[in-house]
Amino acid sequence: MTYPQLAELLKRSITGLRYSMSKQDSEFSKELLVARVKLGHRVYFRTDQVAEIVDRGRA
Repeated sequence: MTYPQLAELLKRSITGLRYSMSKQDSEFSKELLVARVKLGHRVYFRTDQVAEIVDRGRA
């Protein structure tokens, strides 16, 4: 999952998502960093881990 796809899923702007990920001020952003994978200069998020994080947030 890419930054634009994650931003769409979370209903946030890409810029806002990048900002919150850089600050790591919430438990949610810290958990998303664990799901992040860098391949060269590209950044992806493991879809299965993102789904678990989102599901826990809704519970």
